Amino acid sequence: MKILCFLLILSVTAINARLFEGQCRPLIAPVVDPFNYKLYLGKWYEILWYDDEYETFDECIVFTYDPTSTDAFDMTLDLQEANHDFAHQQYKGHGVLSNPGELSTTFGSGIPSRVNHYVLATDYEHYAFVWDCFNVNSTHYNERMWYFDREANPSQRPSEVENLLTYFDPQYIRTTYHGKECLY
Repeated sequence: MKILCFLLILSVTAINARLFEGQCRPLIAPVVDPFNYKLYLGKWYEILWYDDEYETFDECIVFTYDPTSTDAFDMTLDLQEANHDFAHQQYKGHGVLSNPGELSTTFGSGIPSRVNHYVLATDYEHYAFVWDCFNVNSTHYNERMWYFDREANPSQRPSEVENLLTYFDPQYIRTTYHGKECLY
């Protein structure tokens, strides 16, 4: 029965995320502290992300964080599907500031149950580097990262971001397309 449960969890998770053998490593860098939550809010364009296992055609990705209270926010994810004539999709979520530089978020109406956005670098005006990792079971983990910018096509990549990218396997780092088809 344990093996069946393990295989079921592994197969369901594998559909949605890239799995790595082992357990999550410690934070690759300290979170931003002090963290200015109010300056972090607003619109962020996804520039790079750690690729999922499944093929995705999501492009033109924008995250928008709008305050709902002193430590809570609504989150909107806008994207366009390149394989469907850049059809627009929108997903709503919400979250809370759990600790300085740590956001707990969820899509839909569920309650955020864990920190899943560790802000490892930001200057608030231009860029942010966000990381997440969770242990799927005793033998596998899923790791994610996002490099956000306030511009869809930044002219340069900050050195802090370049340094953090060295912690990740380049074959899984994906660039998000932000071109003429994007409807911002």
